[in-house]
Amino acid sequence: MKLQPILLCAGLLLLSGCGQGNEANNAAGQSDPSGTNNTAETTVATQQPEASERDEAQRKPVDTAVLIANKTSYMGDNSKVGAILNALKLPGYAVNGFMLDGDTGIITIHVVPSENTSAVDFFKNSVVIFALVENAQVLRFVESDGNEVANVDRKSADALLAAAGTSFEDVGESEASLDAYLGQ
Repeated sequence: MKLQPILLCAGLLLLSGCGQGNEANNAAGQSDPSGTNNTAETTVATQQPEASERDEAQRKPVDTAVLIANKTSYMGDNSKVGAILNALKLPGYAVNGFMLDGDTGIITIHVVPSENTSAVDFFKNSVVIFALVENAQVLRFVESDGNEVANVDRKSADALLAAAGTSFEDVGESEASLDAYLGQ
């Protein structure tokens, strides 16, 4: 499932109000206790939720208080990035860990996508992550086999938001602004 080429279209659809109310799954990363370099990898074992668990997760709104509490200007803060990924209800996929590269500004998020994962899902969550992790530059969503299913960069997402008259700062300003962006 290669979603990368349609991310621009997904961003435009999302900004026009489409793509809300998707399935939600979530899991979290944990912090790297060594803290010895700018690159840290965290892996969390997850299981695919049963259909009833997925339906229940879909009904629960994103806890925007947790998102705002973990807003950070430094993407090397594993615990805050992990808490953000855990608090987001990442529609259509489950997080199976993440890796931070402070030198390049890349966050690689290891995902287990479902068949109904769309580019809108990746874009929408990327905007929230960029709004809350100020120095993240690129979000790579990869499967366990290394297949990259989506790649969203801050500059492109920022341009789409600007065209819609908003910004990462507007989206991540408060719980209310996150609720409005997430449609809850």
